[in-house]
Amino acid sequence: MDKINQEEWDATIAQMHSAPKELRDHFAQLIIALSKCYLKDSGCKAVVIVDTGASLLTFAAGAEEMEMADMLMQANETVQAITMQDAPPKEMFN
Repeated sequence: MDKINQEEWDATIAQMHSAPKELRDHFAQLIIALSKCYLKDSGCKAVVIVDTGASLLTFAAGAEEMEMADMLMQANETVQAITMQDAPPKEMFN
């Protein structure tokens, strides 16, 4: 890791130490799952989307561009299904 990334990593991790336990546990699960996507032959793939307020940043781990596009389409369909499952009937037709 280069010096700039190392400094930013160290500062971020230092801030995470003061976060609530539930947040730290969630962060740890995310980092573990994401790390597996970088290991050869793990079969894991991930797409991470970060909204900076000014733009969306996307990162793919263990996935090619087309796989990333497919994953995003599947995620969109899943989120829509979850969102609509509790929606009033008239909302499902909008």
